[in-house]
Amino acid sequence: MRNIYIIFLLNFIITKSTFSQTEIADTSKLDEIVISANRTSQKRSDVAQQISIISNDYISSQSPLNTADLLQSTGNVFVQKSQQGGGSPVLRGFEASRILIVIDGVRMNNLIYRAGHLQNVITLDPNVMERVEILNGPSSTVYGSDALGGVLHFRTKNPVFSYDGSSDLSGSFSAGYHTANNGTNFNFNVNAGWKNFASFSSVTVTKFGDLRMGSAKNPYNKDGYYGERPYYVDRINNQDVLVQNENKFVQKYSGYDQIDILQKFLYKPSERSEHSLNIQYSTSSNIPRYDRLTDLKGTGLNSSEWYYGPQDRFFAAYNFTHKLSGFFEKLDITGSMQSLQESRHNRGFESVKLNHRIEDVTIGGLQISALHKSIKNEFQTGVDLYWNGLKSTATQENITTKISTSLDTRYPDGKNTLINGAAYATHSFRFNDHLILNDGIRLGFNKLSSTFNNKTFFPFPFDDVTQNNFVYSGSIALIYNKNGFKGSYMTSLGFRAPNVDDLSKVFESAPGAIIIPNPNIKPETTLNNEINLGYFNKSWSFENVVFYSSLSDFISLAPGTYEGKSTILYNGTQSQVFTSVNKAKGYIYGLNSSISKKLNSHWLAYATVNYTYGRSKNEGNESPLDHIAPLLTKLGIESKFDLFEGAFYVIANGKKKISDYSPSGEDNAQYAPASGMPAWMTLNARGGYKVNKYFKLQAGGENILDIQYRYFSSGSNAPGRNIWMSLKVNF
Repeated sequence: MRNIYIIFLLNFIITKSTFSQTEIADTSKLDEIVISANRTSQKRSDVAQQISIISNDYISSQSPLNTADLLQSTGNVFVQKSQQGGGSPVLRGFEASRILIVIDGVRMNNLIYRAGHLQNVITLDPNVMERVEILNGPSSTVYGSDALGGVLHFRTKNPVFSYDGSSDLSGSFSAGYHTANNGTNFNFNVNAGWKNFASFSSVTVTKFGDLRMGSAKNPYNKDGYYGERPYYVDRINNQDVLVQNENKFVQKYSGYDQIDILQKFLYKPSERSEHSLNIQYSTSSNIPRYDRLTDLKGTGLNSSEWYYGPQDRFFAAYNFTHKLSGFFEKLDITGSMQSLQESRHNRGFESVKLNHRIEDVTIGGLQISALHKSIKNEFQTGVDLYWNGLKSTATQENITTKISTSLDTRYPDGKNTLINGAAYATHSFRFNDHLILNDGIRLGFNKLSSTFNNKTFFPFPFDDVTQNNFVYSGSIALIYNKNGFKGSYMTSLGFRAPNVDDLSKVFESAPGAIIIPNPNIKPETTLNNEINLGYFNKSWSFENVVFYSSLSDFISLAPGTYEGKSTILYNGTQSQVFTSVNKAKGYIYGLNSSISKKLNSHWLAYATVNYTYGRSKNEGNESPLDHIAPLLTKLGIESKFDLFEGAFYVIANGKKKISDYSPSGEDNAQYAPASGMPAWMTLNARGGYKVNKYFKLQAGGENILDIQYRYFSSGSNAPGRNIWMSLKVNF
């Protein structure tokens, strides 16, 4: 606890001296336009929900190698990492399938998004992002299922038409290098524009070497050094051998490669209509699951191989917008298709059996919305429809004989489908120049079906399982703005409908225990209340958000029955029946505070603090809720001149005591020191110099003191001292 007080004190001292706008959002601009809150352009002053914006300028200045690192650098989003090729964002104590990831208006969450930790965000290329809007808190009224903790809405750059109607060609090339992982990044993009047609193309190639952790002792860690890599497994003469690591601070087998491609076309046949086609593709090499490669067994390691196969993501979306002349002034239609493949591959130490489990997911989506605006009212209504399909396969390969045999699949091996659809409406009423009422409602359905074909491994006495749920949510908010002061109160409902991963626990059976699907699972729900108070002017800004979320019907495991019996004969053993039920309840509360000060025309200073506390309640007993990040703060100072820009900043986390880890196991207590995850603080700096309109040089240092630390719940250590540099050439 003392470490947290130290961080608060440091934050307070610097806050009292100098602050400015945060690096990710110019909070002094209440008239800044945001899009994600209600899927339409609005002033920030007219929106009650807390929104953070990662601007294109910030992304460019930070030169991140992947999107997980970008989010982590802001100090407003906590990111869990089980391996370097991963990054699971946390918003207000919710993670993975309980927050929603959206790319260019289309939801990425699918039927196999799990409640643990996800790595899908790394398939989004930061080099093509125009901006990222972070919606904090339940957003189900507008976005549907999964948006319990909020929404991460990524918006890629759009093609640009020619200004004078003639053909126009422009673009850029950038190259970057990071010392902590010998990481390299190359991006080439080009925009071709005419009067009514434009194209934007981008290709990014990124290579991540093995990540080096910090080697200096963390002064806040009373347990000493931890997380080193003293040895690893290598295959020598067809034998698994423990090899001593030449540098125990290098996380051997943590590197990977990635390629990202974006192609967008924009066609404007008239002033009233616009067509766009958006195509994205991302693929990677095998991505080592670093935490599993460090698991111990006896005097050695448990696994010789544990990796994710290439993370393949294909995305295509067609959008049509048209200005209308009736009650509705704008029609927006988006049709989308996504396909992705995820796979897991593992082999135990000295075993010749390499397990392959592959998931192929296909998603189709249709979104239609219409917008009405008048002096007093703004009304939007729409429908969403998404179809998800999954094919789950598995084989076991003998690496010596090269013979493959069947293996139990991660999910049901037959037909898996998830269909969800809904209609929604949002409304804004302006009482006067200072007072605004926002409200909205969503009604829909969720249908899930899974079929078991091969019963060799799981001889259940049924062939399929289905779930049908009615879903709903709503929100209401009141906003007051006057003379730079903004105050708002918002209450909202959020929900997460069950998906096929909620049924996957059927594969976690042990001798004497069998877990069977429960077709009667209901959606998980939250009721959120939040107050936002702030003051904004040209010199400084101050914003405080306090929230409280009540959790209901969260899915947990409990004793169950099958055909009225609490035990059944399974594989020759009388086994206790367990099933997933809507049993757990809980609460999460917290605050986000930011303050900023403009020192003069060139210097800015800022600070943000995020605090979250959560507990689950089950049969009258309270225990720590999983995914609750420790205190997170960022403070710094930045400068901007005609040719030069720079920043110096501190990012810090408070301590997470082992007693505050969730007993569910999702917090990965096994990867923390004995007393819990210690507090830590890093010093960082960056700068950029614009040589001329064609060339820009950038460089920076992260974790300058080379402190050894690890993010809470993560299975790998954070980077040590990282010196990075980049060159951007415009044409």
